[in-house]
Amino acid sequence: VGKSAVYHGLNNIYLFNNNIFRIKFSNKSNPDFINIYLNSIEGKNIIRSLVSGTTSVAALYQKEYLKIKVPLPNIEIQNNLILRIEEEQSLVNASKRLIEIYQQKIKDKINEVWGEK
Repeated sequence: VGKSAVYHGLNNIYLFNNNIFRIKFSNKSNPDFINIYLNSIEGKNIIRSLVSGTTSVAALYQKEYLKIKVPLPNIEIQNNLILRIEEEQSLVNASKRLIEIYQQKIKDKINEVWGEK
């Protein structure tokens, strides 16, 4: 309940479960910006406060979901923030790959020193 994602695939080439909200946005909002907000601590807390149901079955109904107020700067700011986040994520991913490469090199060198293959 309350998880969100953005689909960047081809238009009209998808299926989604009936328990999933499909939301289309106007050109005044960047779906990725809204997704980041909804997955933030503040967004998750708001969503949790709107969830209803018993202890074993929780639900977030559309009428409750529509009550969520997302703070929206103008679209240029949203797009710039998403671009910066994507650039930083790319650097993080490259750094993780570099760590993997060097960890393997270290393991290979240790095995060479100990005469193992």
